[in-house]
Amino acid sequence: MAITHLLDTNILIYAMRNQIPASGLAILQQFRDSGDAAISIITEIEVLGFFNGTAADFAVSQRLIATMQVLSLDEVTKDLTIQLRRKYRIKLPDAVIAATAIRQNVTLVSRNDKDFLRITELQYKNPFPII
Repeated sequence: MAITHLLDTNILIYAMRNQIPASGLAILQQFRDSGDAAISIITEIEVLGFFNGTAADFAVSQRLIATMQVLSLDEVTKDLTIQLRRKYRIKLPDAVIAATAIRQNVTLVSRNDKDFLRITELQYKNPFPII
């Protein structure tokens, strides 16, 4: 199973809160079932490190993350992160996530159009319908 998509933190949060549209949820379920999607280590840290729900909700988050491949940082991703931060002046977590997607040659799935649409090196998809 080859990874084709990298899920951003906001997508996992929307999914856990049942705030993602049905069409987007179907896509995420397909990714999960096929193993075609992964997350960055930054996403794991953000989801679990900033969690403010109940212990039961935290356990659900841990189980969800355990079903996904978590991509770590390597030297190439680190260098890409630095380049993206310098070129686009985006926040460090977003730069790491974008660099991870570029490094893996996969599509980033996010709702962060503001930061990610302007990164020309990045393949990007927003699963939310245009309103």
